[in-house]
Amino acid sequence: MQYFQAGVLVMNLEAFRYAFTVRDMLSLSTVRVWRWLDQDILNMLADGNYVRIDMRWNTLMDWKHLRREKIIAQDPQDLRDQYEAARANPAIVHYAGPDDRPWDYPDCDMGDYFWEYARRSAFVDVRNQRLSDSQNSVAGKLDRAKVSVIFKGIMPLFDKTFPPGTKRRTRAIKSYVAIGGDPGARAPAASGVRTIPVTSRRARRTARPPGFIWGGRAVSFAWGSRPPRADD
Repeated sequence: MQYFQAGVLVMNLEAFRYAFTVRDMLSLSTVRVWRWLDQDILNMLADGNYVRIDMRWNTLMDWKHLRREKIIAQDPQDLRDQYEAARANPAIVHYAGPDDRPWDYPDCDMGDYFWEYARRSAFVDVRNQRLSDSQNSVAGKLDRAKVSVIFKGIMPLFDKTFPPGTKRRTRAIKSYVAIGGDPGARAPAASGVRTIPVTSRRARRTARPPGFIWGGRAVSFAWGSRPPRADD
């Protein structure tokens, strides 16, 4: 299954609305708990009918300095080359990740791009105050401590105990999913996700113009993850 990363999209809204109704989208969004939320839903709707844009328009930061080493390093060579080329000449930087973003961590990867423009903003004083609160408040310090424990302690220990590519790691991830660690596993998909009830406009889907979504080619999302299938 082809799968795009939905951080930056250029959408042909006329074609999209011709192919799908709001009911179509809501029906699919509620049939299960989607692991990657709207990104999964858009990919299911597009069903491979999209055009890739250059990765420089959706350049993912090297989150926690782990994305390149642990995630992108597992991708095919052409994807790795595209990512490095995008980093060398980014048009849009996507600060993807649960934290380690430049408004809270100015020294994060590619954070200088954000602050180059933030310093020109009329709201720079507000931004600076929020950064100070993040760095100095009790709540901010607790958040940083939690992140440090997880990504400097627990995750390296997990990698050492369950090395990538091993059956032991696969079993550990499956066990984690089984107890609810993966949101996408909590609500199994109804049978026939691709044939959800739709209005008459859905019947015209095959007549839609080609490429009604332009999105970036997906880079691996997490250790051992893969795009969802309709029968997951």
